[in-house]
Amino acid sequence: MRPAPTAAGPRISNVIAPASVTARQGHARLLVGVRTSTAARVTVRLISVRSGRLVKTVRTPAQHAVGRVWLAIDANTD
Repeated sequence: MRPAPTAAGPRISNVIAPASVTARQGHARLLVGVRTSTAARVTVRLISVRSGRLVKTVRTPAQHAVGRVWLAIDANTD
Protein backbone atom coordinates (compact mmCIF):
# COMPACT_ATOMS: atom_id res chain seq x y z
CA MET A 1 0.00 0.00 0.00
CA ARG A 2 1.31 3.47 -0.90
CA PRO A 3 1.56 6.20 1.73
CA ALA A 4 -0.88 9.08 1.39
CA PRO A 5 0.57 12.08 -0.50
CA THR A 6 1.51 15.05 1.62
CA ALA A 7 -0.24 18.39 1.13
CA ALA A 8 3.00 20.35 0.92
CA GLY A 9 5.27 20.22 -2.11
CA PRO A 10 8.93 19.23 -2.12
CA ARG A 11 11.10 20.97 0.47
CA ILE A 12 14.21 22.86 -0.57
CA SER A 13 16.94 22.24 1.96
CA ASN A 14 19.77 24.30 0.50
CA VAL A 15 19.90 27.24 -1.93
CA ILE A 16 23.18 28.44 -3.39
CA ALA A 17 22.75 31.81 -5.11
CA PRO A 18 23.87 35.38 -4.68
CA ALA A 19 21.43 37.54 -2.69
CA SER A 20 21.69 40.25 -5.33
CA VAL A 21 23.36 40.59 -8.71
CA THR A 22 24.75 43.77 -10.22
CA ALA A 23 23.94 43.84 -13.93
CA ARG A 24 26.22 45.98 -16.07
CA GLN A 25 24.34 47.59 -18.93
CA GLY A 26 21.27 45.59 -17.94
CA HIS A 27 22.75 42.10 -18.55
CA ALA A 28 23.33 39.53 -15.82
CA ARG A 29 24.60 35.95 -15.64
CA LEU A 30 24.33 33.82 -12.57
CA LEU A 31 24.44 30.23 -11.41
CA VAL A 32 21.75 29.02 -9.02
CA GLY A 33 21.89 25.70 -7.20
CA VAL A 34 19.25 24.05 -5.03
CA ARG A 35 19.06 20.75 -3.19
CA THR A 36 15.65 19.05 -3.10
CA SER A 37 14.34 16.36 -0.76
CA THR A 38 12.20 14.67 -3.45
CA ALA A 39 12.10 14.56 -7.24
CA ALA A 40 11.01 18.04 -8.32
CA ARG A 41 10.72 20.57 -11.11
CA VAL A 42 12.52 23.76 -10.04
CA THR A 43 11.35 27.32 -10.81
CA VAL A 44 13.55 30.40 -10.23
CA ARG A 45 12.14 33.94 -10.44
CA LEU A 46 14.41 36.96 -10.78
CA ILE A 47 12.98 40.20 -9.38
CA SER A 48 14.40 43.69 -9.96
CA VAL A 49 15.32 45.26 -6.62
CA ARG A 50 14.88 48.75 -8.02
CA SER A 51 11.42 48.36 -9.60
CA GLY A 52 10.11 45.23 -7.88
CA ARG A 53 9.16 43.84 -11.30
CA LEU A 54 9.63 40.26 -12.46
CA VAL A 55 12.66 40.18 -14.78
CA LYS A 56 12.74 36.50 -15.73
CA THR A 57 11.32 33.12 -14.78
CA VAL A 58 13.39 29.98 -15.42
CA ARG A 59 12.07 26.42 -15.03
CA THR A 60 13.80 23.10 -15.36
CA PRO A 61 12.47 21.28 -18.44
CA ALA A 62 11.62 18.13 -16.47
CA GLN A 63 11.64 16.72 -12.96
CA HIS A 64 15.05 16.14 -11.44
CA ALA A 65 15.97 13.36 -9.07
CA VAL A 66 16.57 14.01 -5.38
CA GLY A 67 19.66 16.10 -4.80
CA ARG A 68 21.28 19.14 -6.37
CA VAL A 69 19.96 20.99 -9.39
CA TRP A 70 22.02 23.74 -11.07
CA LEU A 71 20.60 26.43 -13.37
CA ALA A 72 22.76 28.81 -15.43
CA ILE A 73 20.64 31.94 -15.98
CA ASP A 74 21.12 34.80 -18.44
CA ALA A 75 18.85 37.81 -17.94
CA ASN A 76 18.51 41.44 -19.00
CA THR A 77 16.48 44.33 -17.66
CA ASP A 78 15.07 45.59 -20.98
